[in-house]
Amino acid sequence: MFFSSHAFSQNNYTVNGETLTLIEEVKGELTLYYAIVDSNYRYFVKKDGEIIELTNTKVGGKYHMEFRKQLEELTKNTNLNTSRVNFALYSLETFVNDYNESQDDDYERNDSTI
Repeated sequence: MFFSSHAFSQNNYTVNGETLTLIEEVKGELTLYYAIVDSNYRYFVKKDGEIIELTNTKVGGKYHMEFRKQLEELTKNTNLNTSRVNFALYSLETFVNDYNESQDDDYERNDSTI
């Protein structure tokens, strides 16, 4: 069994008219949340007080990976590359930590041990 080195925070948020219990995974200028709804992971980021759901729609058997464009837009003040970011908690967590480190010299990574 593996445990994260940081405490998880759970709160209810309304996103696009839907009330969800979001679990805070990474906290910083860009904060990463996730929710498990009907056995599916949904990912959210918060920047400047706005919570945005990251999307990865599947049409005709192919994923569209919109989340990469969403992350590019949110982090356009950096040169971080989203091409290798996967729609999975650990990958998103790594990207968000990288962004937060680039914005704050005193930032401490919120790395999970999973």
